[in-house]
Amino acid sequence: MEIKDVFVLDCKKPLIFRKEYKGYVVFDPMGLEFYVMNDIAAEIMYLLSEDLGYEQMFLLYNKRYGVSEYDFSETLRDFFATSPFFALIYPNLMKSGVSKKCCL
Repeated sequence: MEIKDVFVLDCKKPLIFRKEYKGYVVFDPMGLEFYVMNDIAAEIMYLLSEDLGYEQMFLLYNKRYGVSEYDFSETLRDFFATSPFFALIYPNLMKSGVSKKCCL
């Protein structure tokens, strides 16, 4: 799975991610701040932008990183619970099944 250098996550307000030399830069339209995400965090957001379901996301991560479903679920829960974009992307999490599988 190759992440694009620029991708958009359509949510309440679109999030535009752009690859820079230290990670992916994204603007928070609610907090009016820029954030830099590492490649793994950006990869999670990219999978959401591709409208993949939880099971598809897990299969890709398992193949790439060899993680168990429990570890994958915990990683997603921790990531989204602390994300400044949680309120914006929650409908995407519900649609993908992530909110149910990760108890968000």
